Amino acid sequence: MTPHIEADRGDYTETVLLPGDPERAQWM
Repeated sequence: MTPHIEADRGDYTETVLLPGDPERAQWM
């Protein structure tokens, strides 16, 4: 199985940045 399927609560961050634009992502 892949890691995200076996992940427990708290294994990943609560917030994910999704800039939608690769150029904008450079400034984040």
